[in-house]
Amino acid sequence: METAQKLDEMDQQSGRSHKNLEVINSLLRLSLENLPLREPLELTLDLLTSIPWIGLLSKGAVFSVENHGQEVLVLQAQKGLGEELLATCSRVPFGFCLCGLAASTRQIQFAADLDDRHQVHFEGMPRHGHYCVPILLNGRLLGVMNLYVKAGHVRHPIDEEFLSSVANTLAGIIARREAEEARLKSEREFHLLLKNVPALVFKGYADGAANFFDDRVEEMTGYARGDFESRKLKWTDLIIEEDRGETRAQFIKALKGLKSYVREYRINSREEKTLWIQERSQIVLNRAGKIDYISGVLFDISRRKRGEEALKKSFEQLQKTLRGTVKALGSALEMRDPYTSGHQRRVAQLACAIGKELGLSGEQIEGMRMIGFLHDIGKIAVPAEILTKPGRINAHEFSLIKMHAEAGFDILKEIDFPCPVAESIAQHHERLDGSGYPKGLSGPEILLQARILAVADVVEAMSSHRPYRPGLGIETALKEVTNKKGSHFDPEVVEACVRLFTEKGFNFE
Repeated sequence: METAQKLDEMDQQSGRSHKNLEVINSLLRLSLENLPLREPLELTLDLLTSIPWIGLLSKGAVFSVENHGQEVLVLQAQKGLGEELLATCSRVPFGFCLCGLAASTRQIQFAADLDDRHQVHFEGMPRHGHYCVPILLNGRLLGVMNLYVKAGHVRHPIDEEFLSSVANTLAGIIARREAEEARLKSEREFHLLLKNVPALVFKGYADGAANFFDDRVEEMTGYARGDFESRKLKWTDLIIEEDRGETRAQFIKALKGLKSYVREYRINSREEKTLWIQERSQIVLNRAGKIDYISGVLFDISRRKRGEEALKKSFEQLQKTLRGTVKALGSALEMRDPYTSGHQRRVAQLACAIGKELGLSGEQIEGMRMIGFLHDIGKIAVPAEILTKPGRINAHEFSLIKMHAEAGFDILKEIDFPCPVAESIAQHHERLDGSGYPKGLSGPEILLQARILAVADVVEAMSSHRPYRPGLGIETALKEVTNKKGSHFDPEVVEACVRLFTEKGFNFE
């Protein structure tokens, strides 16, 4: 009976972990889609309230911090809230009620029932509790996630850890939407400027001089129109030194082709302010085929450039969030199997080094890093007692462990990674001669990333301590992969791995 009960508990724990991963994966997929902010927030509430073991009621809300620097939460998405709550909680000041306290303290606020912190009351309000989770990005508060629990719910750290992971994922989504909105707003303002405020129209000459048709050039540059007309100042004099060579090359290229041209460069204003300029010009020739003048317009695109930089930073932050989530998933597995703590990290380190030795691109090496960190994620479906068993495992137990490659594929297959992460994880126990598992693939059927991972996995595993044996050392591990070079392992991958240790001083961190 006890064994059956333990198995049932392990099945439940595995199911919970799998469901939690599904929720995070769904949010990561949403973060890559161009959807209005409300949609992923509402889906988050739907996903969370569908998880039975947390005990959430089918009610909740997500707030964002109001712009303009005010300490107020604004309701962005909700599920199951009545008219009274919608009216009262559309705007929540920091410090007011549980949501406001989560915002002001930047800490999770838990209530098992209606207590003194619950400042919103109305007649007939049923008893309930809350998890109010702050949404933070690098210490900056972006919002609060408010979830309802049954009255008397017992606070549990595992629940809070999972909800914090969800909040961290939401932070990346919200930040990306903010940057995208900033970019779109910048573009709208730029087009409105073109529509209502004409660009600077000029007549230029081959020596860099220019005549402007109104005084707005002074608004842009700080220099009077007359300075340019008198040739006291040429337009090209304003172009910063670093950009002059490129802009001249673009002009010469346009001149050879006698075509219109567009170029972007920076200028310094009279107040030493750097502006980004987009120039759209057409070379006009005289009857003799010589340059007569250049007709063009100048746009100040500084705001657009700032928006592009903000979007770039947002994308980099999203990538950082993805890498952090990948590491967190790997760490979640290692918490269940302390004997292999650090295994996935070390495998990722060696796999990246092998990839670099083989000449993989930076993007491919970053992909190898994700593959390495996640390659054993499927072991979440394997009972912890088997993973940590101090003696040798039997055939039945080994058959359960062998399922982890396909389980890892099933967990990750719906995520649109920039490289074949799920497929490589599914194949990392395949061998060149077809003797591996789960599908018995051979030779070129096995992805390069999986062949790299196979060598890195074996070398790290053999050299490290395991429950059933002490670490065998790097020399033994390298001998093993060398002896099976060509039959089990890719010869080029093995040779690159051996060079790293014997010639290039590679060591596991």
